Amino acid sequence: MIPGINAVKKKPTLKHRPAIWENMLATVFAMNDEGKVKYFDYDYDGAIEFSGIKTKTDVRCFKAPRTYECGEYTVRKGRVAVWVETIS
Repeated sequence: MIPGINAVKKKPTLKHRPAIWENMLATVFAMNDEGKVKYFDYDYDGAIEFSGIKTKTDVRCFKAPRTYECGEYTVRKGRVAVWVETIS
């Protein structure tokens, strides 16, 4: 889905949050550990850096099982996203 990310195709658990997801026409949004969401147009490298995926060990790629509210943005049910484990 997102170039430059090594993710396992596996369903996210309750401990996972969406990190990167595509919107319309391959534009991309990213969320960091603080819960801030930023729009990156077509800048996938910038989205990867902002989300902090490179420092995570459990990275998954799967369709959203439900709609997630991320501030003023949403990840709609069925939309493919990259998921990372939240910090406990």
